[in-house]
Amino acid sequence: MKTKLIVHPLLFAIAPIFLLYSHNAVYVPFSDVFLPCVASVVLSVLLWSLTGIFLRDWQKSAIVSSLFVLLFLSFGYIYDAIRYFHIGEFKVGRAGYIIIAIVVLTIIVTTSLAKSRKNFQHLTRALNFVAAFLVVSSVFTAVSEVAATKELPVEKEVHASRTALASALPDIYYIVLDAHGRADILEEFYEYDSSEFIGALSGHGFYIAGKSNSNYCRTMLSLTSALNMVYLDELSSQVGRTSKDLFPLINMLKYNKVANFLRKQGYDFVTFSTGFSKTEIRNADIYLSRPGLLSEFQNVLLNTTPVPVILKEVIDQHELHRQRLLFTFKSLTELPDTDSPKFVFAHILSPHAPFVFGENGQPLKSDRPFYFRRNGDRMNESEQKEYRGKYRAQLSFINKKVAETVSAIIEKSDNPPIIIIQGDHGPASMLDYENLEETFHRERMAILNAYYFPEEIHKKLTPDISPVNTFRLVLNHYFATDYEPLENRSYYSTWSQPYEYFDVTDRLSAE
Repeated sequence: MKTKLIVHPLLFAIAPIFLLYSHNAVYVPFSDVFLPCVASVVLSVLLWSLTGIFLRDWQKSAIVSSLFVLLFLSFGYIYDAIRYFHIGEFKVGRAGYIIIAIVVLTIIVTTSLAKSRKNFQHLTRALNFVAAFLVVSSVFTAVSEVAATKELPVEKEVHASRTALASALPDIYYIVLDAHGRADILEEFYEYDSSEFIGALSGHGFYIAGKSNSNYCRTMLSLTSALNMVYLDELSSQVGRTSKDLFPLINMLKYNKVANFLRKQGYDFVTFSTGFSKTEIRNADIYLSRPGLLSEFQNVLLNTTPVPVILKEVIDQHELHRQRLLFTFKSLTELPDTDSPKFVFAHILSPHAPFVFGENGQPLKSDRPFYFRRNGDRMNESEQKEYRGKYRAQLSFINKKVAETVSAIIEKSDNPPIIIIQGDHGPASMLDYENLEETFHRERMAILNAYYFPEEIHKKLTPDISPVNTFRLVLNHYFATDYEPLENRSYYSTWSQPYEYFDVTDRLSAE
């Protein structure tokens, strides 16, 4: 008797996707999983049908389909494992070789099954069981991760009705340029002259804090600290210094004090799609995203397949990232035409890698997988040279776009706006994610920090002001709050232990 139920091709099509999702369920909306699952199931069914016509046996064709889909969704892991492997002068780990091997293996198995007269009923049952187990266990892991997540108490947003008095308040633009370093560091280590860019900002009346350092070395920590106007010691105590759970941090950013306070005054909170799930605040009053872009999860998932290699002219992740960045700049210039007051938070993932712009904005092609974070130890000399060259080129274009965007915002605004332009941290050519002593902290912590403020606030600014004090000044001036300025300190934490902070303030002046 033949097995009537054959479901393993469908389950294997979604199992690797669910497995990846299960370890990121806290940070990734389930909507990001739906389309990849549909695409994978369609691929599996298509292959199952085609091989079924050739083999004239649905059990055999199901085995071929499951094998190919599993190899297809494992491509990235195989590539990462052998990409640097050589036999003499021959480089084994080439993407093309792996794709050929997958196709050849599939053909061999298909041919073998076509010749076989065996009954594959027991194998089908086993494959059904294994596939079901993988899916169920992944779902269980995802549910367990979410259930175990600590949701620390935060104030949820309260949006007051806009009044005539509120409408007279200035729009506030908080533009964070990821990994934008301070001018002196860029000149010293990157041979980059920022004078034209700084001059353009100064010409508009910006105050440039020429000795500013980030409060933290990492995006999530830096943004959460700045938008809550506090250091994160209390959060560290609550979740534990050895915790790796970023959800409390994400929650604190999502429901940050600055946005909550301003919404109570009648402000609309405006945010953008960043492509980096942990800084996407989708609960804002206005969330702007260009259609057709990929989320961080979808980019990571796509890199587990050979699609970026085979269809790089059709699905170009680097080009999609370029379009996201250009969309954000364009939208910023259009926002002054919308109702006021509004608090605009734009986290722009550039000049941070991946490097997708040339000096004049031309697209940069890359044979490397698309990613936001470089894994591994501190860069060697060759890697540093490449990184600094590409960073410098991208920085040149980003600075031009920022200058153009600022000019447009100021020109189009009915009331003089507040504009804050900051780096969340500096660049990374001398960063070791896991080693405090091997990291050159001055490069990582020194940031661009520029303020377009009324003259009365300018008088209260200092060259070493850090992001934790930014909105303390703004809220004190416009809303008569009584926030005291905090001491400007800088803290380092490793990638694996984000809540264990090391004060490196004194090192910055000693390095």
